[in-house]
Amino acid sequence: MKQRTRGWVGGVMIAVLLAACQTPQPGQRTRWPPVDETPQPPTPEPDERETPDRTPRPLGPGTKAPVELEPDASLQQWPTSAEEASGPAVVALLKQAREARAAGRPDVAAAHLERATRFESRNGFIWAELAAVYIDKGDYDQAEAIALRANSLARGNPYIEAANWDVISSARSARGQVQASIEASARAESLRRKLPRE
Repeated sequence: MKQRTRGWVGGVMIAVLLAACQTPQPGQRTRWPPVDETPQPPTPEPDERETPDRTPRPLGPGTKAPVELEPDASLQQWPTSAEEASGPAVVALLKQAREARAAGRPDVAAAHLERATRFESRNGFIWAELAAVYIDKGDYDQAEAIALRANSLARGNPYIEAANWDVISSARSARGQVQASIEASARAESLRRKLPRE
């Protein structure tokens, strides 16, 4: 029995010695306990497109909040008077024309305004004032023709167009075109409703 135990112990010791004598391969490190070095697939990071984080994040120190621009209320700013749209020479002629008109001299006023059109031929304000002067002169056909031309130069400016439709309404009324005059007056009023209230 002792002999069998000795043989078993001896075999175990030989096996331990053989294991200890094994030489590791170059670059190979022995660790205990042994570690499973099988490469594992990387853990996928969450895709923000699939699970967006909608929780507002606090701003860190020194971080400015994004500036939100308010939408522009008006797509285009129109000049409200001839003085805003005209050069100094035209403004001076407009002043002289208004003084002549107030003095009851429409021919002189028309001459000043026609001279102003030679400086700025596409200025709708000048043509609108000239159309009103032709109403004073009693030339209703010419007044309406000039007012329509002024509207074509206004490019949608309601300040010019409203005044022109008033002139057209007056010219048509003077010619006895009652319904056409009412329609022109309604257009002038519709344009005025779009203007800011003072």
